[in-house]
Amino acid sequence: MNSLVTFFTSRTWLVKLILVFSVIGMGEYYFTNVGRVVSTVTDENIFAGSDSTIIVESVAPGGASDRAGMKEGDKIFSINGYRFKGALEADKILRDSKPGSVMVYEIFRNGEKKTLFVQAATIGVSIRIIASSVVFLAMLGLALFVGWKASNQPVAWLFSFTFILMSLLVSGGFNIDRTGMQLTGQLILIFAIPLFIHLSKLIPSPPSDYETIKPKIRLMYIVVFSYLVVAILLSNVTLIDNTKLPNGGLNLGLYIAYFIFLMIFATVVFKSKEEDKRIASLVKTIWITYGATIFLANFLSAFLNNFLGVYVNPAFAFLLFFLLVVPVGYFYLIIKYRVFGITRVVKRNVQYHLLTAIVIFGLIILFFTIMNQVTNLNLGDASFRFSPTAFEIKYGGTTDPGFSERPFFIIAGIVVFIGVFLFGRFIQRRLARLFFKDEINYRQAMVELSEVMASKLTLTDLGGAICEELAQHLKLKSAVLYIRTPHGFHLIGMDGILVLPDLDLNYGQVRKELEAMSAPLPSEKLMIGSDLKSVDIQFVAPLLLKNKMIGLVFLGGKRSDDMFNLADVQFIESLSRQIAVAVENTRLSQETLENEMLKRDLDLASKIQRNLLPVCVPTIHNLDICGTYVPASQVGGDYYDFLTENDKNPESSITIVLGDVAGKGVSAALMVARVQGIMNSAFRQANLSLKNLLVHANMLTTFEDRKNFITLVAGRFNPVEKTVSFCRAGHLPILHYDASKKTVRKLTPKGIALGMSRNGKFSGNLDEVTYKLNSGDIWIFFSDGISEAMNELKEEFGEDRIESEILNFHQLSASELSDQIFKTLGDFLGENKPHDDTTLVVVKVGGGDKL
Repeated sequence: MNSLVTFFTSRTWLVKLILVFSVIGMGEYYFTNVGRVVSTVTDENIFAGSDSTIIVESVAPGGASDRAGMKEGDKIFSINGYRFKGALEADKILRDSKPGSVMVYEIFRNGEKKTLFVQAATIGVSIRIIASSVVFLAMLGLALFVGWKASNQPVAWLFSFTFILMSLLVSGGFNIDRTGMQLTGQLILIFAIPLFIHLSKLIPSPPSDYETIKPKIRLMYIVVFSYLVVAILLSNVTLIDNTKLPNGGLNLGLYIAYFIFLMIFATVVFKSKEEDKRIASLVKTIWITYGATIFLANFLSAFLNNFLGVYVNPAFAFLLFFLLVVPVGYFYLIIKYRVFGITRVVKRNVQYHLLTAIVIFGLIILFFTIMNQVTNLNLGDASFRFSPTAFEIKYGGTTDPGFSERPFFIIAGIVVFIGVFLFGRFIQRRLARLFFKDEINYRQAMVELSEVMASKLTLTDLGGAICEELAQHLKLKSAVLYIRTPHGFHLIGMDGILVLPDLDLNYGQVRKELEAMSAPLPSEKLMIGSDLKSVDIQFVAPLLLKNKMIGLVFLGGKRSDDMFNLADVQFIESLSRQIAVAVENTRLSQETLENEMLKRDLDLASKIQRNLLPVCVPTIHNLDICGTYVPASQVGGDYYDFLTENDKNPESSITIVLGDVAGKGVSAALMVARVQGIMNSAFRQANLSLKNLLVHANMLTTFEDRKNFITLVAGRFNPVEKTVSFCRAGHLPILHYDASKKTVRKLTPKGIALGMSRNGKFSGNLDEVTYKLNSGDIWIFFSDGISEAMNELKEEFGEDRIESEILNFHQLSASELSDQIFKTLGDFLGENKPHDDTTLVVVKVGGGDKL
């Protein structure tokens, strides 16, 4: 078996060939029988008899023979003067008669000879034949479609074979070929149901427990064959002979029991926990509709006619149209869930127009069928007759209704027409909504879009909401919104598509073309039209504000697969201007909001940073200390700190640290806080020298970017030993005023900035120097915000001016000297503002008691 499957899967052309020949053969057989029946000019009368006299077994109500006065039981011995030998020869005489002619029947009724004139129909087509033809073509078309598209899949072969059998059931079960297809149709019906139950476990994909279900499937087929054998034995080859008793009743009961067993078997035994509820519901709907239709149109009518003697109106033939639910339902299931890997091949607008044509055809039939229940329509010499069994056109031989009847007919026609028209409008609206063909309310769309645009505060929210509303109101498959920035086009909103962001809209020529757009354009007219088409983008509209393009809207194809019309383009052009205004307003509002939030954040950061600075200067014996920090903005990158082992012990030493982080603003402030925490942590380590303090801090200071670093200078003052030690990690020099010599000198111990190196290079390049503390000496730490401050003439304040201030005002206290330096700096800058943070720490020996 597996080798046979492998043989056909590797030769899909052979599968397609077999499929095509099967479909052609089935179609030829079916329509040959249809043509023979359609060409018969009589109604659906049934004749019986094998001699020169045949007996009329049934007369179609409302047909030509019925109107001529023929009754059941009449014996016909000549037609148009021709004698015949049996019913088959009588049928030949009828077929040789011209459509529309008057046929002369010589009959005997109750021993009395009568002559009947039967006006044959010019056109005679059974509604049963029309219904069976439509269903037949739908089933055969679905079998061909699936088998052709998935010719390499065995499950698709089973699917196509099953529907070919079902199409044969249509031709046999509807009694088109009265000579043998009744038996064939019953046989096919017996096998087709199990095949469909089997298919329900394979579509859209086999469940994980399929191997455990296989024995149950085999059991189902064993039951089918067993029933077939029992039915044949009971009814002597004819499977369902429900016209006779007792075998007819027994066999009909067995037939019904068989189908009940299959339904229970399918719903209970085959039920899977993994079953997709939506798919299961769809399949259940298909088969409930199918079963109800078969029961009402075939079994119920046969049971009422043959067992209870109750005549069932042939309008049951109209129910056969409901059998379309099987092929149509499975086609929807295959396309919806991509069964066999098949995607939608028929555009939605084609599907819509096809269904609309079917609805119109059905409404026409419905109108004339209802009118036929009221009366026959007679227009002069032409007579039109529509009934549930046939459509006929006759010429001559009819009498117009009387004057009193005509108003009734007119009123009835108007009422029926209005009723059918309203029903058609309801169906049409449902179809339009299903296929997104309902009319677009541009006014409502504009109002709702305006409300959405007025309620969004961020560009991302605005872009997403606009795209969602556009897709909803214009019934689009997708919508994408870009705004223009100095760096190119930036995506801010998208609905229904995920591929477009991969397109390079900022490629040189493409960007120039898009930025030059001044009106909506179809995508094919753009340089990247082929790329846009590949993701089903049909239209591109620029967002223009004061003739300046600030963004783009990409519109996907309509869900109905229709093209954009003039009204759509005008709406898009008008809407794009409003979107441009909304985008610009939102951008400005967002910038304002962000600025306000940034200001609040900066205020908070500035407050935090001020709290990180020393609240007060420790009281140290014989030292006058002052620290001042002025940030260039709300937060800065400079800091200073006083580290002592015991703030309340005036004899303890004090370590003064001043640092400058590369950069300024919030990022620099965060780095300052980080380094300050590291220095405090390192200082708490016991017995760390000044050099080891900086080495330890450097080990804990890590920056991902080599551009981030911090220069730092530290001095440890010991009033007991009257010494001061310095380390300089890449910072500016320390200024020392020597009171005995009345001179200022620069101290520049060797060292590199923290964060530049975490290996031995940092400690190897770091020197620690020690000096004596003398009364009147001044030690000054400062940042480059003071020395590099520039006035309006682009002159720097420089270190020389600081030295000059020290020489001129060395007699002042530490705080007074600090104020004097800042005053001189302010006079120097004039109207200019400092471009960098300014930090100054002054330590004067001999004035500690005055604090």
